[in-house]
Amino acid sequence: MCWGGSFFLNGFTGLSLDVIASGWSHECGLTAAGSAYCWGDNYNGQLGNDVHIDSPLPLPVQGGLSFTTVVTGSGGSCGLTANGDAWCWPESFNNPAPALVPGGIQFTSLSVGGTQVCGVATGGAGYCWGANNYGQLGNGSILNYGQLQRTPVEVIGGLSFSNISAGAEHTCGITVQNVVYCWGQNFAGQLGASGFAPAGGVPFPVKVRGQP
Repeated sequence: MCWGGSFFLNGFTGLSLDVIASGWSHECGLTAAGSAYCWGDNYNGQLGNDVHIDSPLPLPVQGGLSFTTVVTGSGGSCGLTANGDAWCWPESFNNPAPALVPGGIQFTSLSVGGTQVCGVATGGAGYCWGANNYGQLGNGSILNYGQLQRTPVEVIGGLSFSNISAGAEHTCGITVQNVVYCWGQNFAGQLGASGFAPAGGVPFPVKVRGQP
């Protein structure tokens, strides 16, 4: 979740954030110049400062990068640069500093879920990476629990998205035709589709029922 507008932090004279994003137990924000600051839980390296120490005060994200967007989830954060490069942190528990997402894909938007990151690439194709034990990457396959897909894979189906939102272990996207599709974990019917078992995962986009 993100907000616009200036946000002044008590005790930090001169630090003004224009965008703020809330994760599960940490926050990140951007200054007008695109510098990222994060605070809160840092067990996995969510603050992007190369340590694993929690902080109640905003700390600069390592690397001196300038972002146009920052997004957060339960386990980490990502930033999008002006040319569409995605940088995420932590890359792994042993490397909590920001790392360039491989694959050479330029993105227009990103979303960080509980176990996966997804984004809309220039041209509208959807890409996801991370955990895929319930098919939350939407590429037609399921990985064993604990395996990670580190390079973005394209969401199958030839869909063109205007936005993608990553959930805990499922993902949904809205196409340029304003049709919503979801994929991944479905234990509570969160995919919104009929004809699938209530438990387990669906590794490909299914249309949310009730739409034209």
